[in-house]
Amino acid sequence: MGYSTYSDCVGRYRILEDWPGKTTGVNSSLIFFGDVQLNSMLAPKYTVPFSGTPPTIRDLSIDFAYLKSLSYGNDTEKWKEVNEQLQERIDRILDGDELIYTDSGTTIDPVTASGVNIWSSTEDYTPTHSMLGAESPYEGISSEHLQDLRTDRGYAA
Repeated sequence: MGYSTYSDCVGRYRILEDWPGKTTGVNSSLIFFGDVQLNSMLAPKYTVPFSGTPPTIRDLSIDFAYLKSLSYGNDTEKWKEVNEQLQERIDRILDGDELIYTDSGTTIDPVTASGVNIWSSTEDYTPTHSMLGAESPYEGISSEHLQDLRTDRGYAA
């Protein structure tokens, strides 16, 4: 992830320059967890994480990092104000009243097929190696299972 950088955040919110650990602290405590929250809020309609960093997402990432910094302080009114603004913007995006723009000026379409099963290209993959042993009292794998694995890999019975 990392939709925004320390420089992005400090450029907008100078107070973050004094954050404990400076760059590392802002990156690991604020940006990372802000991006996780952003992804979780947009996940109902968009495929996250976003590839690249669309400007709309960078903008939100900076504000979410700032919101995270406010959650560590005593200014609950400021936190509530920023949180409300961010929630309203996320709601506009999810409702289709605001669009996510890319660097090229195109928009990112929401995922239209909701409730689809997650698909994997390796779902039918048969493992080629196993650390389990038929004779081990701790692993408890059956010799029949090991034989099935050998057969699946093309070895003669």
